[in-house]
Amino acid sequence: EPLRKYEAGKRKVCQYGLETARRHGAIYTHVRLSNVLGTPQRRGSLIDSLHKAYQENNIANLGHCLNGRDYLHIDDVGAAMVKISGLTSSTVVNVGSGKMTLIRDLVELYWDRLGGERDQLRFRENMDGENIKHVRMSIEKIYQKTSWTPVISLESGIIKTIREMELMTNQPNVE
Repeated sequence: EPLRKYEAGKRKVCQYGLETARRHGAIYTHVRLSNVLGTPQRRGSLIDSLHKAYQENNIANLGHCLNGRDYLHIDDVGAAMVKISGLTSSTVVNVGSGKMTLIRDLVELYWDRLGGERDQLRFRENMDGENIKHVRMSIEKIYQKTSWTPVISLESGIIKTIREMELMTNQPNVE
């Protein structure tokens, strides 16, 4: 139920922005953003939790991580926003990689790049009937309107994120 309300709220904001811009003869671009790698990371987020578990040499206790998400590094987001700022008509665009990655694959790659041992990762079993969702954002529209495409691969984005987090904590970790 909360997710449905969240989704409905996002749709209302988009519609309100587009209608208000039309009434005032203005331009409104509604950006649907994928999951973002880079810093800062919200305290308690997946990346923050993995980083903290590694630094403290703790086991990372995780959900099943079988859902798929679209991940993008913050530097690609910035480049997309620059391109979007040049649009001359109101629109809705997705900003993502256009690729679906299982959260479990992201976790394992991130953990490996930190230098962690895989036996320190504990994934919860998927409970019967749990809904598995996969998200891959279509980025064709933003490409058509701006020629923007992401340039940072998932692995490069993870490495950049680790380095950025190290700078914030002054503890080198990347392998």
